[in-house]
Amino acid sequence: MDDLDLSYRTGNLELFVNGSVNYDNSLAKGTTTNTLTYEGTKTVVGSSQNNSYPTETGVVKAGFNYAKDSQSAGAYYRYNPEHGDFSNSGTEWIDSNPALRRDIDKLIRAHSHLASVYYENTFANKYRIHFDGDFRLSEGNSSVATTYPESADPDVNSTDKRKSSLWAAKLYLDYPIWNGNFTIGTQDSYTHTKLDYHMLNSLIGEYIPSSLTDTRQTSAALFASWSRMFGKFSLSAGARYEYVDYDFRTDRKRDKDVSRRDHMLTPDISLGYTFNNDAQISLNYKMSTVKPPYSRLTGSLNYVGQHEIEGGNPSLRDERMHDIRLFGMWKDFILQGDLTRSLDTYAYIKELYPANSLQLLMHPVNIDVTALSLYLVWSKPVGCWTPNVTAGLYRQWLTLDNTSHNKPIFSYYFDNTFSLPHGWSITANMNGQTEGDMHTNRFGATWMSIDASVVKTFLNRSLTVRLSATDIFNTANNDWTMNTCGVFVDKKQSYDRRGIALSLIYRFQPRKSTYKGVPASEAELKRL
Repeated sequence: MDDLDLSYRTGNLELFVNGSVNYDNSLAKGTTTNTLTYEGTKTVVGSSQNNSYPTETGVVKAGFNYAKDSQSAGAYYRYNPEHGDFSNSGTEWIDSNPALRRDIDKLIRAHSHLASVYYENTFANKYRIHFDGDFRLSEGNSSVATTYPESADPDVNSTDKRKSSLWAAKLYLDYPIWNGNFTIGTQDSYTHTKLDYHMLNSLIGEYIPSSLTDTRQTSAALFASWSRMFGKFSLSAGARYEYVDYDFRTDRKRDKDVSRRDHMLTPDISLGYTFNNDAQISLNYKMSTVKPPYSRLTGSLNYVGQHEIEGGNPSLRDERMHDIRLFGMWKDFILQGDLTRSLDTYAYIKELYPANSLQLLMHPVNIDVTALSLYLVWSKPVGCWTPNVTAGLYRQWLTLDNTSHNKPIFSYYFDNTFSLPHGWSITANMNGQTEGDMHTNRFGATWMSIDASVVKTFLNRSLTVRLSATDIFNTANNDWTMNTCGVFVDKKQSYDRRGIALSLIYRFQPRKSTYKGVPASEAELKRL
């Protein structure tokens, strides 16, 4: 990865441009076995993978910022190209039949444009108004070819074209009231995504048809919050109302069962108490709406093998999440606990797909899950050594098709930093976790994974040289199993994340940027 960041300041004006180029090639090896009862007989569908995924990505960003007295404004334009070439040389089999060689090649060409502006002004010495606006346009084309070199089975080819656009704006006003601070504002967005999928094999097209899906979402929200200190007590309360109009079309026909209009009111309240400089506690309740990524909402299906299909689910509903958070700090200890109740979150399942032959479909569905996460952190400098120890617990309560997914995950992190004379520093970090469930996946255990680095600064800290090593002993576990709808999936995979990296960073007259703009709808950008 190469990165360059330049800025020029003259008077109240700042001009900036930065860019990066990243080339990456990852290799994943493994096997997948699916065990089920099909037509009254125990059946095993398996495949092996040897995946290579070289990608080239880039970012070019240029803009300006103007700040004078209590006013500031700015804008930037960002361009992101991406080239990817995925290849998988593996096999697939059913029961005890000989394994059939299978090659998959996928070519990806994509790019996106983002234009963002902001304005902020403080007037009458107490009123602060802030505006953010974004426009994003992205396009991507991909083609997939699945071939069976050692058999007479025909090639399976498909193409898809994706296009999406986003308009978003956020406006809010801050001002003091009742010895506290009050914020009121609006956040609005319009998102349009389109996927044109073509299955080029007529035989496969009988159960994986070509499709054109079109999704449009209009969102309008009002929000308000108020916070105040009462001596050693702190109080914060807020609420958000959002109206969403979601329109989903397949082959230009509106799907009335999927399209919907929602009205959502989500509150947020927090109460804290500060005993002294070494001890404080707070309790927070928040209700929020989490929308699934658009890639999960597609109605198209993807060919994976002669007996396997993957796809999205346009019927996924928005998640309603209730979160109760307890935070406590005492001297060198920090405790954080979260109890969440998620209604209509999504998880992946694998099930039989109706077709003339045995077909397994992996896709997301809505589930309700309750989860508890608890973390205890201790950190205290001891001379030149600063240890940081975290012990964690994740436990969920989920039952799907009379199968419980409730095994807890215990985890730990032991980070160590040694600050040495003459600009030297050393880090040695260890982490691990036990086997346990997260949604419908049971992840394997990693007892100890170790990363380390050595850092040296030169030229009054203008030049930083870092040599780092990741997963030194190749102990990270990437295996998982899934047991849903009568299909047991056992995924054995190896990424081999061992690596050595040398980074060189030189800063010439560094100054903090005065740009105050933020994404107008960060949640929608992440969904895209």
